[in-house]
Formats: sequence, structure tokens, C-alpha cells
Amino acid sequence: MPIRSSARATVTVQVLVQLGAAYQNLPGKAMAGYQADRDALQTDVTAIQSLLDQIRVLLEAIDQKCQPLDEKNKAILRALQRLLLTDADWALLAQITGPTEQGPSPAPTPRP
Repeated sequence: MPIRSSARATVTVQVLVQLGAAYQNLPGKAMAGYQADRDALQTDVTAIQSLLDQIRVLLEAIDQKCQPLDEKNKAILRALQRLLLTDADWALLAQITGPTEQGPSPAPTPRP
């Protein structure tokens, strides 16, 4: 909405300029004050657009880092699933994956 208001204010100033001086000093709506308000709004809109551009760059950097990390996470998960031996191990794995339908591997035979 601020961008639309700023754009509309710019057009309004242009129309007032074309209409001439008689319309630029309407009571309580003098063009100079209106234009100052429009300029202040435009300054803030420009500042927020600059911040949004910075955020977009950061989001792209995050996306680029997430993909390799996701692949590493999957590889670690696959390795752990092959190595887990006890219910306690599988309970720990559930912290990563949530409950799984795959049960624990058979318990190793105790050594004498």
C-alpha cells in the first residue's frame, strides 16, 4: 500500500502542476505541504525497498547453503539407519526423523 500511495501522490502532484497555481493552494491542501509529505513517504519506501533487496540476496545465499546441507543430512541419516542397534538408538534417531516404521536392528549377541 505505501508504494501505491506514493505513486498516487506523485501523479496527484503532476496533475496539480498541470492545473496551475489556483489549484496548488487549496485550503488545507497546499501542494508544497502535500509534496513534502509525498517526498517523506517516498524516502521511506525507497529505504524499505533497499532493505528488501538486501534480504533477497540473503535468502538466495541461504538457499544455496541449504541444498548441500540437506544432502549431507540425508547421507548421515542413511548411515545411521544402517548402524543403529538398540531401541534407545532408534529413539535418538526419531529426534531427527520423527517416528519411523522401521524397527531396531536385532540386538547383538552378548559375549561371554
